[in-house]
Amino acid sequence: MRDSRFDALTVLFQPVVGLADGALRGFEALARWPHKDALSFSAPSEPEVLSALSRQVLVQSAAAFAGWCSAFPQAQSLVLNVNLPALDLYSLGLLERIAETLAQYAIPPFALRLEVTEHDVLPDLARAHGVIAALGKVGVGVAIDDFGAGATSLMWLLELPVQCVKLDRDLVQAVHRGPRGISIVRHIVALLHALELETVAEGLERIETADALRAMGCGSGQGYLYAPPLSAEAAQALIAQTGARAWPFVPAEPGTRV
Repeated sequence: MRDSRFDALTVLFQPVVGLADGALRGFEALARWPHKDALSFSAPSEPEVLSALSRQVLVQSAAAFAGWCSAFPQAQSLVLNVNLPALDLYSLGLLERIAETLAQYAIPPFALRLEVTEHDVLPDLARAHGVIAALGKVGVGVAIDDFGAGATSLMWLLELPVQCVKLDRDLVQAVHRGPRGISIVRHIVALLHALELETVAEGLERIETADALRAMGCGSGQGYLYAPPLSAEAAQALIAQTGARAWPFVPAEPGTRV
């Protein structure tokens, strides 16, 4: 059911692209929330409002994704990435809400990946492990978002049964900061590969950056190098235009920079 508090909400979709072959892997759903002056955008800061907003993003993005899968067979292999705030990660009824949404739009669980941040899982690893493991049992994947943004131990990766790690854009940009930066990123990517975790580089804007990450073994990337966040209609046009391939791609609309 649509929450009328979020009638002004806009959901955009940024493509996730395979670095080796340019294949379209999926989309990350991104919320755009207007200020009261309606001229700029921001996210609500109150946890309860953010939680309700994330649930609405899930519903709207699932509806769009279901439409793409119905219209284009190639869309059925894509993955929809949706951010999950801490309040939702630890809330009662999370599994039931996810299951209801997937059933309502006839989306298989493997097509949904929930993104959580290090900041949200580190305070209570045991509890986070239980939730993520339960999601995995029903087939829903979980990705660690903004990895490398903090100064935390890597040991917690052993504790969480996640499938994917998204490298923070600042960490990605370290490949342009000389040999030490390159070495840091290379070793992190190698570690994630050894742990059999999928890697996605965020904030890609230059082909040189994508080439460096690809050479290190990073699997996928997203950013303005490929496309800005797109409306649901533009994302559908991308699927129709490119089939299984997203690069090179000239977007139909400028989108909104994240």
